[in-house]
Amino acid sequence: IRYPEKILAGKVIETATSSVDFAPTILSLMGIQHDVNFQGKDTVEALVSEDLSPIDSNKVIFSADYSNGRWVMAVAGGFKFVIGRTGTPWLFDLHHDPDEIVNFIDSPFHEEIKLKLQNTLVEAINNNLIKFDIGNGSFLDKPKCIDEEDILPLSS
Repeated sequence: IRYPEKILAGKVIETATSSVDFAPTILSLMGIQHDVNFQGKDTVEALVSEDLSPIDSNKVIFSADYSNGRWVMAVAGGFKFVIGRTGTPWLFDLHHDPDEIVNFIDSPFHEEIKLKLQNTLVEAINNNLIKFDIGNGSFLDKPKCIDEEDILPLSS
């Protein structure tokens, strides 16, 4: 967003945001008062701060494949944790692997962020903040071994 009177040139926001944050943020930036209860959050403070690269690593954004229910994910602080319908979960380090090619799920250096995102995602699922059935063959962590006998059937 270019707004020389309020936003510093070269500003990079590292905090995870979503498209639902756009409307409340733009309205706030324009100084428009409203009574709308938006799903998204007003992130104007990060835009107008003197810090050229503010980050709120505690903010977690959730997303899911709502059309087919094949995956769900949590994103925070440049990391993305994805649980699929089958197979090993994925942990992406977007700082070191912006193309999301390497799975850091086994990295001891990423254990803390993995647990944070994993626990936050499971809590969001359990509290119905995001829809996903964590049964039916999904793994919350990397299994020691995967074969056909390890995957629960979808129906009996």
